[in-house]
Amino acid sequence: MDKSRIFTRINYQIKAEKVRLIDFDGSQIGIVVLNEALNKAEVEGMDLIEIAPQAKPPVCRIYPYDKFKYEQQRKLKESKKKQKEVEIKEIRIRPNIFRGDLDQKIQRINEFLGKMFRIKIVVAFRGRELAHKDIGFALINKVVQNLDHAVNFEREPKFEGRNLIVILTLEKGKK
Repeated sequence: MDKSRIFTRINYQIKAEKVRLIDFDGSQIGIVVLNEALNKAEVEGMDLIEIAPQAKPPVCRIYPYDKFKYEQQRKLKESKKKQKEVEIKEIRIRPNIFRGDLDQKIQRINEFLGKMFRIKIVVAFRGRELAHKDIGFALINKVVQNLDHAVNFEREPKFEGRNLIVILTLEKGKK
């Protein structure tokens, strides 16, 4: 679930009878009746924001809602920046590939694995070649055996139409 879409209750949307109240400066006031918390927020010219609705009683903070919303969005952007998107590199091979060309493909796969990419190997069949599906599986086994890195099959070899597709990832802890 996208955190930016989480609904935060404010002011009169809060349904609890009592709340644990935190002041604008972050100091805890304690457990108070909801009406008392709403009045205190109104006197200070701010909003009462439900921070932790799952707590017993729910934790609420006196804080300007627009500032709270801005800080939440900023935190979300920061966390997205820190996440590393794993790219998939695709290598296309034909079943009747020459040994020298296959060695180049294997060398390229090793480079990609060294850079921590996921690899999608596609063995593309044409015409009557599809009658010899076993050649495609043997080719994938040959590629995996000749790799410098230990790999896991993220997705086992499987036919999609005329293509035999497998996705490889670097084995955890190995490089």
